Amino acid sequence: SLAIARELAADDASHGARRALFLSLSNLATIDYRRGRLEDALAMHEESLAIRRERAEELGSDDARHDLENGLECVADIEHELGRFEAASHKYEECLTIERELAERLGTSAHRWSVAQLLRSIADIERNSGRRGAALRRLEEAIGIARGLGAERGSPASRRELAASLRALGTLQEERNELDRARATYSEALELARDSRGESEDSTA
Repeated sequence: SLAIARELAADDASHGARRALFLSLSNLATIDYRRGRLEDALAMHEESLAIRRERAEELGSDDARHDLENGLECVADIEHELGRFEAASHKYEECLTIERELAERLGTSAHRWSVAQLLRSIADIERNSGRRGAALRRLEEAIGIARGLGAERGSPASRRELAASLRALGTLQEERNELDRARATYSEALELARDSRGESEDSTA
């Protein structure tokens, strides 16, 4: 329980005990979120984030920094949903900085996917804030990453990710009255979605 995790962290200031505490906080935040209690979920995630940040600053390890990124994204996602776009954007940008560095240094597909997903989240805020040119640049980069990973992995999951970025681009093109481009983009997203749906029955990749 959270009470036990707090007691352990108070008695034992080790990194393991503090990690158990921030994970417990995040688990409870997930329950609050699923029950529609967004402010309560946000408070839990913010407390978890403070512990994650302190631990990342002390350790400086890839795992600790990835834990920090996860905590930042959890808070940003709820802020985004609550319409607190500026606060969410700052956290997404910090996430993006962490994930770019990890992706460039480690080269793992998971970190590259995270970069693409974060670019899409930031683009959504920029689009809603009227900064459509900036949003377009973010989405073009996200699509480039997704295409590269799709070519490497060729899995239904990679096609679904590419389709999600294409749908976001299509929405932006539609808002810019670029209807022919939007239709072509939506058509590609639809084809990818159909392909991934059919293959998912035979593949878990």
